[in-house]
Parts: sequence; structure tokens; C-alpha cells
Amino acid sequence: MKYADVNGKLADYRRQIAAIRERMRETLAAVEPQEVANYEFTNNAGPVRLAELFGDHEDLILIHNMGVSCSYCTLLTVTMASTNTS
Repeated sequence: MKYADVNGKLADYRRQIAAIRERMRETLAAVEPQEVANYEFTNNAGPVRLAELFGDHEDLILIHNMGVSCSYCTLLTVTMASTNTS
């Protein structure tokens, strides 16, 4: 197969992937928020409820860090660590 033919096929595949990703974004955007149970955790100071860990904030962003095997997770962790001023 000639380069021009392969290049055209690859461009077509990229367009298809982009269209699928857009449909995935639209599907995810349509998901309604889920209420999370107010779990109880125990630490050295005793029991604490999930809601108590975040004060007056209503939103929780959860990041599943897969460690060094994922370059995006590693980048996020390094970025967060370098911006942490506490």
C-alpha cells in the first residue's frame, strides 16, 4: 500500500475517533450527579464522616491515580505537589 493511501486511511480513522470521542463527551455530560453516602472513617482522633472532611464545599473531585505506569497520573501528581503551598 502506498504512503498516500495509508495517510488517507489514517486521517479517516482519526476523524472517526474524534467523532466517537465527541459522542462520549456528550454522553458523559448528560449523566446526572449521584448522591454519595456520608461514610464514616476512623483515624487516630476517632470517627469522622465524609462530609466533615470537606467543610462547606458541595463538590468533590475524585482522581484515581494509577501511579508511575500512567504518565498523566504522574504529571498530575507532580503538578499538584509543586503547587501545594500548605
